[in-house]
Amino acid sequence: MKIYILGGTETFIVNIKRVLETSGINDVTALTLLKATPQQLSTHAFDCEILVASPSGFEKITGAHMDALPKLKFISTTSVGTDWIDLAAAKTRGIIVSNEKGVNAESVGEHVFGMILDIAKRITEADRGIREKG
Repeated sequence: MKIYILGGTETFIVNIKRVLETSGINDVTALTLLKATPQQLSTHAFDCEILVASPSGFEKITGAHMDALPKLKFISTTSVGTDWIDLAAAKTRGIIVSNEKGVNAESVGEHVFGMILDIAKRITEADRGIREKG
Protein backbone atom coordinates (compact mmCIF):
# COMPACT_ATOMS: atom_id res chain seq x y z
CA MET A 1 0.00 0.00 0.00
CA LYS A 2 1.39 3.38 -0.98
CA ILE A 3 0.64 5.89 1.80
CA TYR A 4 0.96 9.65 1.47
CA ILE A 5 0.76 12.03 4.42
CA LEU A 6 -0.19 15.51 3.33
CA GLY A 7 -0.35 18.60 5.49
CA GLY A 8 0.71 22.19 5.73
CA THR A 9 3.32 21.84 8.47
CA GLU A 10 6.38 19.69 7.97
CA THR A 11 6.99 18.87 11.65
CA PHE A 12 3.50 17.43 12.05
CA ILE A 13 3.58 15.17 9.00
CA VAL A 14 7.15 14.02 9.63
CA ASN A 15 6.07 12.91 13.12
CA ILE A 16 3.17 10.91 11.66
CA LYS A 17 5.54 9.33 9.13
CA ARG A 18 7.93 8.35 11.92
CA VAL A 19 5.12 6.66 13.87
CA LEU A 20 4.02 4.67 10.80
CA GLU A 21 7.58 3.61 10.00
CA THR A 22 8.16 2.58 13.62
CA SER A 23 5.08 0.37 13.26
CA GLY A 24 6.71 -1.37 10.28
CA ILE A 25 4.92 0.56 7.52
CA ASN A 26 7.69 1.75 5.24
CA ASP A 27 6.05 2.79 1.96
CA VAL A 28 5.18 6.26 3.29
CA THR A 29 5.76 9.62 1.63
CA ALA A 30 5.32 12.94 3.43
CA LEU A 31 4.29 16.01 1.43
CA THR A 32 4.08 19.55 2.73
CA LEU A 33 1.58 21.51 0.66
CA LEU A 34 -0.80 24.32 1.57
CA LYS A 35 -4.18 24.18 -0.16
CA ALA A 36 -3.15 21.27 -2.38
CA THR A 37 -4.65 21.32 -5.84
CA PRO A 38 -5.71 18.28 -7.86
CA GLN A 39 -2.84 19.04 -10.24
CA GLN A 40 -0.30 18.96 -7.39
CA LEU A 41 -1.69 15.63 -6.19
CA SER A 42 -1.55 14.19 -9.69
CA THR A 43 2.08 15.27 -9.98
CA HIS A 44 3.35 14.36 -6.51
CA ALA A 45 1.09 11.49 -5.34
CA PHE A 46 -0.30 9.76 -8.43
CA ASP A 47 0.21 6.27 -6.96
CA CYS A 48 -1.41 7.11 -3.59
CA GLU A 49 -3.67 4.39 -2.17
CA ILE A 50 -4.05 5.77 1.37
CA LEU A 51 -4.10 9.50 2.04
CA VAL A 52 -3.48 10.72 5.59
CA ALA A 53 -4.68 14.30 5.26
CA SER A 54 -4.41 17.29 7.54
CA PRO A 55 -6.84 20.19 7.05
CA SER A 56 -3.79 22.45 6.91
CA GLY A 57 -2.88 20.88 3.57
CA PHE A 58 -6.25 21.35 1.88
CA GLU A 59 -8.88 24.00 1.60
CA LYS A 60 -11.27 21.13 0.81
CA ILE A 61 -10.79 17.62 -0.57
CA THR A 62 -13.10 17.51 -3.57
CA GLY A 63 -14.04 14.93 -6.15
CA ALA A 64 -11.40 16.49 -8.43
CA HIS A 65 -8.74 15.79 -5.77
CA MET A 66 -9.92 12.18 -5.56
CA ASP A 67 -9.93 11.82 -9.35
CA ALA A 68 -6.29 12.99 -9.36
CA LEU A 69 -5.47 9.91 -7.26
CA PRO A 70 -6.90 7.01 -9.31
CA LYS A 71 -5.63 4.31 -6.89
CA LEU A 72 -7.04 6.03 -3.77
CA LYS A 73 -8.96 3.67 -1.47
CA PHE A 74 -8.86 5.37 1.93
CA ILE A 75 -8.66 8.89 3.37
CA SER A 76 -7.77 9.31 7.03
CA THR A 77 -8.03 12.82 8.39
CA THR A 78 -5.89 14.00 11.28
CA SER A 79 -8.86 16.01 12.58
CA VAL A 80 -12.19 15.22 14.20
CA GLY A 81 -14.21 17.06 11.55
CA THR A 82 -14.78 15.84 8.02
CA ASP A 83 -16.63 18.93 6.78
CA TRP A 84 -13.65 19.80 4.56
CA ILE A 85 -13.92 16.47 2.71
CA ASP A 86 -16.57 15.87 0.05
CA LEU A 87 -18.02 12.71 1.60
CA ALA A 88 -20.57 12.21 -1.18
CA ALA A 89 -17.79 12.25 -3.78
CA ALA A 90 -15.80 9.75 -1.72
CA LYS A 91 -18.79 7.45 -1.35
CA THR A 92 -19.50 7.60 -5.10
CA ARG A 93 -15.89 6.56 -5.78
CA GLY A 94 -15.87 3.80 -3.14
CA ILE A 95 -13.30 5.64 -1.00
CA ILE A 96 -13.51 5.09 2.75
CA VAL A 97 -13.08 8.20 4.94
CA SER A 98 -12.20 8.13 8.62
CA ASN A 99 -11.54 10.83 11.18
CA GLU A 100 -9.38 11.00 14.30
CA LYS A 101 -11.87 10.50 17.11
CA GLY A 102 -10.79 12.17 20.34
CA VAL A 103 -7.87 14.11 18.87
CA ASN A 104 -9.10 17.27 20.60
CA ALA A 105 -10.02 15.62 23.93
CA GLU A 106 -7.23 17.34 25.88
CA SER A 107 -8.05 20.82 24.60
CA VAL A 108 -11.77 20.27 25.29
CA GLY A 109 -10.92 19.31 28.88
CA GLU A 110 -8.75 22.42 29.25
CA HIS A 111 -11.55 24.58 27.90
CA VAL A 112 -14.02 23.10 30.39
CA PHE A 113 -11.75 23.97 33.31
CA GLY A 114 -11.24 27.45 31.89
CA MET A 115 -15.01 27.95 31.72
CA ILE A 116 -15.39 26.66 35.30
CA LEU A 117 -12.89 29.29 36.49
CA ASP A 118 -14.63 31.94 34.37
CA ILE A 119 -17.99 31.20 36.00
CA ALA A 120 -16.58 30.77 39.52
CA LYS A 121 -14.60 34.03 39.42
CA ARG A 122 -17.13 35.93 37.24
CA ILE A 123 -14.36 36.91 34.80
CA THR A 124 -16.57 37.46 31.74
CA GLU A 125 -19.13 39.36 33.81
CA ALA A 126 -16.44 41.66 35.24
CA ASP A 127 -14.86 42.18 31.81
CA ARG A 128 -18.21 43.08 30.28
CA GLY A 129 -18.95 45.52 33.09
CA ILE A 130 -15.61 47.28 32.70
CA ARG A 131 -16.01 47.55 28.92
CA GLU A 132 -19.58 48.86 29.13
CA LYS A 133 -19.29 51.18 32.14
CA GLY A 134 -15.60 51.95 32.30
